Amino acid sequence: MIYDIYHDKPVLSFDRPGEIEPVAASPDGKHFALAECNGRLLMYNLDSLIYASDADDSRKGEKFGVYPNPVSGEAEIYFTTDTYKDISIDLFDLSGNKAEEIYSGEKAPGTYHIPWRTGNIPAGAYLCRMRAGREIHTRVVIIEN
Repeated sequence: MIYDIYHDKPVLSFDRPGEIEPVAASPDGKHFALAECNGRLLMYNLDSLIYASDADDSRKGEKFGVYPNPVSGEAEIYFTTDTYKDISIDLFDLSGNKAEEIYSGEKAPGTYHIPWRTGNIPAGAYLCRMRAGREIHTRVVIIEN
């Protein structure tokens, strides 16, 4: 889900296969385009995105996220589940290729913090997707080296 923080509403969802397809990304990973199944083309300039601050309270109420973002080497992926669910967290490049499987397993109800090292993943923009049962949550993640 991509969320419009200025209008307090979701603007893009990744809930169904084929709902959105990556179209193009700039070589520096700071600009990319996505096409929705309804034919709408969405353009993003990652220089203008607002990232979570260093304050812990910036993450309250979120069901899934990556902190810090942008990531330089190490980050924490956090999520909350209200029932027992199979959880998978994967990282995709903007072409839709899986760059890394970050986590896979069953979790009881609760809040979890998964440490993550970016390792040899090249710098750029990525989509971090969490599947929790039938729910899918997606965040744009910027990796800096």
